[in-house]
Amino acid sequence: MKTKILIVDDKEENLYLLESLLQGYGYTVTSTINGEEALESAINNPPDLIISDILMPVMDGFTLCKKWKAHDLLKNIPFVFYTATYTDPKDEVFALRIGADRFILKPSDPDTFIEIIKDVLITIEKNNTHPHELIDESETIVLKEYNEVLVRKLENKMNDTEIALKELWKSKEKYKAVISCASDAIISVNSESIITSFNESATRMFNYKEKDIIGQPISTIIPQHLIEEREEMDLKVMKDKYLKSFETDRMRRDGSLFPAEVSLGLMKDEGKERIGIVGIIRDITQRKESEKKILDQLDELRRWQNIFLGREGRVLELKKEVNELLEKLGEPKKYDKQ
Repeated sequence: MKTKILIVDDKEENLYLLESLLQGYGYTVTSTINGEEALESAINNPPDLIISDILMPVMDGFTLCKKWKAHDLLKNIPFVFYTATYTDPKDEVFALRIGADRFILKPSDPDTFIEIIKDVLITIEKNNTHPHELIDESETIVLKEYNEVLVRKLENKMNDTEIALKELWKSKEKYKAVISCASDAIISVNSESIITSFNESATRMFNYKEKDIIGQPISTIIPQHLIEEREEMDLKVMKDKYLKSFETDRMRRDGSLFPAEVSLGLMKDEGKERIGIVGIIRDITQRKESEKKILDQLDELRRWQNIFLGREGRVLELKKEVNELLEKLGEPKKYDKQ
């Protein structure tokens, strides 16, 4: 009969990886997402071993372990902690004091992890008894230690959060600096096509102050005859996430149009839901004027080339006629063949 293992973790990806690993070694696996669900599952269908995370909603791993070791049906079933958040040596000491048989840190090498699980199961089978004797301590002492562990973890979380917020603020300031210094206009709109950001280059390019344009529809800076084109571009961005530069026209505050090169990108939130589109707009008026000058110069060169080619052909004809006349007069030719 296959060994039955109950696993507990509130993260779906962790459950999937652990379940796949254990099943690959021939174990029968039942997955649960918190301590309360695990306890109910174990009472209804006792496993041969439980592997539990610690930081979970509803009922955390420490509480589950205490209840597990206090239950007559479950107390002799080995309890293994597998955690990535409780990594302090004091956490392991506390886990073992409340009855845990092993304390494994994530991530763990798969082979090493399986060897630990096998060792726990072999120890149980060999001794036919629970391999770890729970220290008989009063509820007050256990509760005190439990609270100390939680306080320490909360303090660590607060420190991590504070550091993360500082880094986020730095990133935001860097982002703002880059956007402000960009020579191209950078404009973002929300899912309703309402302008939500407008950098300094956009202000110079379109002659709108930021306070006047934020909250306005993006159609404010798009010529009426190009509205359908914009809608088509939006659909392409939603499909491809990014649209490389294309040439079009945009409209300044005074209604004048100018040629522009536009690139578009899709913006998503943490849940990967679409929240808007960001556009980078470059005024290519000078480039277009330069291109026109080059084309005009090229046309002029071609015209002069045609003139010179025409004249050269006429000169060759005249030389030929002179040679023919001299030949008729019995005189030597004046011009060699060319």
